[in-house]
Amino acid sequence: MKKLSEVNDIFFESKDQVSPKQVKQKLKGTYGQKSFFELAAERIIEKYEGGTFSVAKAELSILYNLEEFLNLKRNKNKSAIIKSINERRLHRISEARLNKYSWLDGVAYFRNSKALAFRDIDEVFINKYKTFCHSYLGQKTRTITNQLILIRTLFNLAIKEGIIERKFYPFAGDKEKIRIGSGNKIGLSTEEIEKIEKLKLEENSSIWHTHNVWLFSFYFAGIRISDVVKIKWSDFKDNRLYYIMNKNEKALSL
Repeated sequence: MKKLSEVNDIFFESKDQVSPKQVKQKLKGTYGQKSFFELAAERIIEKYEGGTFSVAKAELSILYNLEEFLNLKRNKNKSAIIKSINERRLHRISEARLNKYSWLDGVAYFRNSKALAFRDIDEVFINKYKTFCHSYLGQKTRTITNQLILIRTLFNLAIKEGIIERKFYPFAGDKEKIRIGSGNKIGLSTEEIEKIEKLKLEENSSIWHTHNVWLFSFYFAGIRISDVVKIKWSDFKDNRLYYIMNKNEKALSL
């Protein structure tokens, strides 16, 4: 009867329409429900199944960065900490190359992690995390901003699903503001492109393929790598390339 009364209160006091799932999450309480890492892992799987592999892998890397931050022991030597972080990252890369680790293993790992609750992510947490990314990971402003955008996206999703109440949103009002600066992009000169074209590389080596793919992308107006890897000979007709952009499903002819 007590729980039924609480359910009625949630329905009647809510300004917006709430679903049974949201009510269930509210009844569980803030700490007895889905963690930040769990929700992030679910989103990454959705991105992967939707075909946006690069986004999925990039977001998984952010989760590893957050885990390093949570496990940070500031009483240790900073250089030693940075070295150990890099060693763990290189170990994952090495294991992946030997087929001993799949990035999906990483997703499964975070899907079972309760290490970070949404209530733990406040202004203080975010400011400390930004400092960590700059000082220990050596990241620039834009890279750090991309990570904050993911945190904000997941927070909005958690609010929508009833995992956390809006009053705990760390990006509202005068709280943390995400500002995206405009970087200066400098194009390569004709001479630089010609030097890249003339590079002599071992045929069928990894760098040889990379060289060819890069030039292909360059000559076709900077076509994204996600589109390049899907190109077939049949996409060429009457000396033109016809393809559908993976990002927005827009048809292009070059």
